[in-house]
Amino acid sequence: MLDPTYQHFKVSPDKELELTLDGVPIEYPALVKEAFLNNWHASAHRTDVPSNCASLNERHCWVMSRNQMFIWERAKSSNRATIPHVLPLPTSGLPRSSKCVVVYDGSRISTTSKLPIPGVVIVSPEGVLRHWTSIESSNYIEKVLDINSEVALKLELTDEPSDGKSASFLLTTTSGTIYFINGEGENSGKTGSLECHKVIGREPQGFRRRLSSIIFSSGNGLSKENPSLVTNSFTFESKNALLVVEVSPDLLSVFNMLEPSEVWTLKTKEFFQQKVTYFFEQDLKRVPNLVRSHLIDVSVFRGGLMCLVGGSHEDTPLVSLFIVWLSPDWQTKQPTEAVWSAKIPINEHRALFAKQDPQVYSNSTLCIPKDTAESKSAERTDGIVIVNPFFAISLYLPFDLYKPKKALSLYRYISLPARDQLIGCSIGKTYTYIILLETGVSTVRLLPRGFSDGSMMYNKTQIVVPSLAAGADDWCVLSELLTEMVAAGLPKTPVFQSLHKSFELFAEKDMAKASELLKEVHKMADQELCRVVQQFLSAIIDYSDAANKTDTELHAKRVLTARFHLFLKHMGLWDRIIVSPCTVMRGGVAQMRVGPTMLGEISERVAATSAIWTWKCSDESNAAIFDVIIEKALRIPEVQDLGLKDKDALFGRCGLVHHIPMIAAQQLDKEILTKAKAHRMEVFHSVCELLTGVRDAIFTWRNCRTRIPVPRLPLWWTAETFAPCYRLVAERILEELRDGQASDSERTRLFMYILGIYDFYLSEMDGRPDNDKILQDLIAMGKVGDAIELAERHKDFGTLIKNFLNTEIHTRQKTFERYKKTYENDDFEMYLCDYLKRNGRNDVLLQQGGRRVDAYLDNFKELRYGREIANKQFGKAALTLMSLAEAESKSFSKFSDFLTRAYYCASICQDGTDVSEVFDFYKRRYPEMKHRNRIPPEILKTGYGNDFDAMMSVEEMLEWNMSLQTSDEATVDGYARAFHLLADLFVVHPDSVELREKIEKTWLSVIDYDEWNRVKSKDDVEKKTMFGKFCDWLTSMYPADKGDPFPAWMPLSRLVILPSNVETLLEESTSETTVNQRAWIKGHIKWVAEQLGHQARLPKSAYFRPDPKENGSIGQAVLEGFAPILEQRELRVIAMLDKMSGGAKKA
Repeated sequence: MLDPTYQHFKVSPDKELELTLDGVPIEYPALVKEAFLNNWHASAHRTDVPSNCASLNERHCWVMSRNQMFIWERAKSSNRATIPHVLPLPTSGLPRSSKCVVVYDGSRISTTSKLPIPGVVIVSPEGVLRHWTSIESSNYIEKVLDINSEVALKLELTDEPSDGKSASFLLTTTSGTIYFINGEGENSGKTGSLECHKVIGREPQGFRRRLSSIIFSSGNGLSKENPSLVTNSFTFESKNALLVVEVSPDLLSVFNMLEPSEVWTLKTKEFFQQKVTYFFEQDLKRVPNLVRSHLIDVSVFRGGLMCLVGGSHEDTPLVSLFIVWLSPDWQTKQPTEAVWSAKIPINEHRALFAKQDPQVYSNSTLCIPKDTAESKSAERTDGIVIVNPFFAISLYLPFDLYKPKKALSLYRYISLPARDQLIGCSIGKTYTYIILLETGVSTVRLLPRGFSDGSMMYNKTQIVVPSLAAGADDWCVLSELLTEMVAAGLPKTPVFQSLHKSFELFAEKDMAKASELLKEVHKMADQELCRVVQQFLSAIIDYSDAANKTDTELHAKRVLTARFHLFLKHMGLWDRIIVSPCTVMRGGVAQMRVGPTMLGEISERVAATSAIWTWKCSDESNAAIFDVIIEKALRIPEVQDLGLKDKDALFGRCGLVHHIPMIAAQQLDKEILTKAKAHRMEVFHSVCELLTGVRDAIFTWRNCRTRIPVPRLPLWWTAETFAPCYRLVAERILEELRDGQASDSERTRLFMYILGIYDFYLSEMDGRPDNDKILQDLIAMGKVGDAIELAERHKDFGTLIKNFLNTEIHTRQKTFERYKKTYENDDFEMYLCDYLKRNGRNDVLLQQGGRRVDAYLDNFKELRYGREIANKQFGKAALTLMSLAEAESKSFSKFSDFLTRAYYCASICQDGTDVSEVFDFYKRRYPEMKHRNRIPPEILKTGYGNDFDAMMSVEEMLEWNMSLQTSDEATVDGYARAFHLLADLFVVHPDSVELREKIEKTWLSVIDYDEWNRVKSKDDVEKKTMFGKFCDWLTSMYPADKGDPFPAWMPLSRLVILPSNVETLLEESTSETTVNQRAWIKGHIKWVAEQLGHQARLPKSAYFRPDPKENGSIGQAVLEGFAPILEQRELRVIAMLDKMSGGAKKA
């Protein structure tokens, strides 16, 4: 049973952000690299560099190697190599740790940097202390601390040096003892002399003895001789106390250093193990066995304590990781309940979490920088970071941990570089730093996808697809160029200045400050924001300076536009822009479009411009043709208005780049091309290479993995500008191929060009092609496979169907079935049906199967059931006709035809098809058909005018049969038809309460037809009322249908429609009847029942009334036998089936 206050939050990955190792420009000095090499054992392929020997702070980095410590400034000197200070370390037989090193700002000021000269305190694991008040001095103070043979764990600075006094520190040992180290003597600030005092530790009696038992007792049953060692500790300064938090696998303890005293201690087994059990119980759906939990690390987060816990149970070989948050009340009282907890998914490096590994709990470190810990929201931070020697994890937690609105928290993972070694980890104010042996120093950053450094694409100078991350050394240059672009193309308004500065901070990966500068921009209306963004991007892509190299400018534009997309996305502006209307220029005329069109156009224009520049520089013949093109481009009024004269100036104006492909396509005009074959082919190849290059550049950019996807919308910029010229070039290539003057190799090249060129045209134009002429020409020229590939890619269903109609039936049908699945969302199936019907290929149409084709063929009954009858598939035909009859709601003749044919087909079905459903349907609907045929035309005309084919429901047939007629005889016949219909329906549905109610209501209508105050005697009831006349009809009239020798309505069936309770019927009647009249009515109904009962007992032969016009007289039948009658009926059935089959063949 789970704790009702417990909430299980699953942590899921996020696709927009990725965890990266962002390189920091901190290089190892030569002496440090040499020290690393001295620790390398080439024969064993391993190093003796310990895993926790390096660290850093805001100003300095340091590394310990054997008996030396190297310390140097983080800021790189531009004019000389970095030379570290080398400090001798105390001799130690245990592994050294950077946790026992404190580098602080000393009391002396540097004459060069005007900054404090750092001091250093180092404590060896055995307790030997060395203190340098200045690293520029080789003098140090050494003191052997009395730590009772314990092992030093961590040294922390508590007070900076001031007033001539030395800095003070707190030292924690692995046994949990805390020592206070402060200056010794009045001039300790100068001498560096320190003294050590035990604050909290194990003592034989008093408070310290009790505290010792708390600290060193084990949560999992360990004895005092084998206590759980402290693995981490840290200080926290609250308003009223200096707290020290000690973390061990079995205990979490908090001490107040100002008193000193213990605040509280939690046992892992009693507190955290319960939470871990809850998680396992949810996963296993049962109570887990042998649950074990260990406290790995703890850090302050949002005023509370964030705890990293490991747990396992009997049924898993792996250890699971959990995070548990304790409320800020921990500073004063012991927590009683976890506020928020979650399980961390470990999908990679699972082998590192084996239960048998003794280091499984000691390898992970919880890193929460101060800014992240104090931030109320995870937004603009790198989240909670967990560092392992092989990987790092970042977690975003809900905004409100007390009442989280979202059950999913962001989870990102990154592996550390292979064959590298983690030698240190440091938690700064803003970032978490990891220090690797070969890679150097990096921050663990949660950056927009594609922001990471080190992209291989960035190193290629002429690549079309931009890297989304400029290197650290290049951003200074790009930043200067961006400033020039903004200054040259934008007014100096606060909005543009804020946008510019925020973008620069974003590019420098300072997300928090970048977001802060956008507060005023966020207040703008969506359309105004879109306009500002468009102007900013246009200033970037249309910037040109003759002093810059063209390829340098294009590279900068590629990087800046791509980075700006990331900026918009992750600063919360992207979603507003893509739904906002935007004005774009088309041929000098402003047109209204939307944000995605503008954003996509900006990036693709830069890609196209880069491709044209690459084409121009790749070959001399291309450069010559470019000169011809650019001369014509410079005469365009839109270009002349800008005063551009330099041939390369157009590359700086990416907004005009669409003119180049258009003018290039014009060079293939027959009137421009010379008749010389060599020159003509040269121009053909050059222009085609240009168009292909532009096409490849745009496609490659769209397929770039790290770009922000922009939704493609109708009226894309390429379709409105230069894409139509691609079709013109394709037509010119086909004309050149038809002329037959090109050689085989040239024809092969031209065919290759046309496929890529026309592929781009089809992809850019709105709507799908249908029987495209150029694709048909390619098929006619023998390029069937290539044309079909293009048709499949761009969904030219007409071309696909037309081509495969000429193949053999098995291949054709198999291909059509594949297309139906492939293009299911594009409704290929219905297009195929329409195409085949429109082109008279009913034979192929009837070969198609499926529910939707069946529904389509329902609109063309002769196509489906006629073919099934012709193929003697009477079972399928019966089912088809039944479905048609069931769906028919307007035409009675169609319904009657479908129903009758369905019955006949089912009757002669011998192919094993189950047609029981058809018989059931016929049985249910036959009464409606039969009685609809009996309604006189004059009644139909009254109700439906000239529409004698109207479909009528049962209620409508009852209503019109009982309507007032011109004579009593006609009215009686109407009531008889109504009751007959109800009787036949009652046979089909004997338990129907609704039908019984209709029968009673019909009797009420008969009784209420007359004015009973004029009825004076029983004789009047029988002869003058409609009730009496109808009762007389029931007992005496037995009409037969045409051609049938027996009555249509037999006595036994008539008994069904007699009222079940006459007394109730009379009570519901609206007529005012007397007691005598009611008795007469009851008696008359009783008499009718008796008469019908007597008639029902007669044999059926008593009602035999042959029709001489149809079957001859009885004497003729006796003389000639019944054979001719049966033969006549058989011939009628055969003739009907032949007529149906002939109609199908005709269809």
